[in-house]
Amino acid sequence: MRIATIVKDLNVYRNYPPFLEKLAERTELHLLYLYGEPFRKSDIRFHKSKVGKPSSISIGRELASLVNSVGIDVIYVLDGIFYEKVGLMASKMTDKALVVRLRTNELKVRKLSGENPLKTFLWHQIHKCVLKGSSGISVISHELQEYAQKIVRGRKPVKLIYHGVDCQQFRPMRMDKPYENAVLVVNGLRRLKGAEMLLKVAKQTPKVHYIVIGGADKVYLNSLPPNVHYHGFIERENMPTYYNMAHLTLMPTLTEGLPDVLLESLACGTPVVASKVGEIPFVLKEAFGWVVEEYSAEAYVKVLLEALNDKERLREMGMKGREYVVKNFTWDKFLNETLKLFEEVLGQH
Repeated sequence: MRIATIVKDLNVYRNYPPFLEKLAERTELHLLYLYGEPFRKSDIRFHKSKVGKPSSISIGRELASLVNSVGIDVIYVLDGIFYEKVGLMASKMTDKALVVRLRTNELKVRKLSGENPLKTFLWHQIHKCVLKGSSGISVISHELQEYAQKIVRGRKPVKLIYHGVDCQQFRPMRMDKPYENAVLVVNGLRRLKGAEMLLKVAKQTPKVHYIVIGGADKVYLNSLPPNVHYHGFIERENMPTYYNMAHLTLMPTLTEGLPDVLLESLACGTPVVASKVGEIPFVLKEAFGWVVEEYSAEAYVKVLLEALNDKERLREMGMKGREYVVKNFTWDKFLNETLKLFEEVLGQH
């Protein structure tokens, strides 16, 4: 089966789970990209864009040309208005099946970000048009599945497909913790990832040290409590070290799909404390983590202090969490379900 997809910047994509690389192991995957350098060890067939001034229209035409020249069966694009418009245009120009993978509740994100309501409305009309014009939709959470089903009204297949995690890369390591009570927070200084909640909790738990990595909104960097340690952006290959240096991973996020952080932390044997959003309550079981029902600093503080008070229990929970991820979140399962969706849309197209 021949698949075509598009990625704007390969350097940015390197920090995401390798689902396209995995897909290329079982299909002939052609990837059109605008910026960055192709991966050296990959089965992906890379195609550098030749468009001087890229736009959704010009790139859509270029993707359509690639689809026709190679003989593509399915166009597979990620969510995001640029990718969606490019994919739909190429699909209409070539009469090929289009599958969209939804990873984020973009409507919720835009509203939480305080975007201009008119701009959100216009985006949503385009987004709905793309989903209705697609041949099938892959989602990573029950919330997104329900959202997409309301839009397509049973006319397209909407499949819940979890991505995998590399449990060889993300694994428990023997290492000393840097603090008596060490908690990891990934992208924790982003507003939508719960930066304000993190700072409130940190001020109420001075004996707990919060190791924060990833992106940060500048407004929070100048007012960090002494027990919040910001390490900046970390390359993906170094992430397992950070998961292993913590007793817990904290996720006070406002919105999520199926967080990579959740699966990677559990794969490393580090239990998780997280908000009740997105797919988290469906995946995070009480045997290896805590879903905080009430979004308040008091609720998070109570859970964190109780959890950190019993390190042996945390170790046992970490082992159970890893077993759960190893069994249920494999790349083979992702590939089998994704290819099944491709075959279904080809049969109906």
